Amino acid sequence: MNKWEYSWLSLNRERTFVGTSKPWFLIHPDGTRVEGQQINARIEQIGDEGWELVSVVPISSFPTFGGWIDELQ
Repeated sequence: MNKWEYSWLSLNRERTFVGTSKPWFLIHPDGTRVEGQQINARIEQIGDEGWELVSVVPISSFPTFGGWIDELQ
């Protein structure tokens, strides 16, 4: 029987109170933070290690702003 491994990554961005957003950043389960252009490289590296994307869950930290998404898990 195969043993499955699971992990999660959180893709976030901080928002200012005037509605503008800062750049996205990726957080690993151990708290490691990856920013900017390194996000794409890290995602490719994870795929090369054999990990597969199972789901994406959008979460809005500011629901009153409607379509703004601040976090993907």
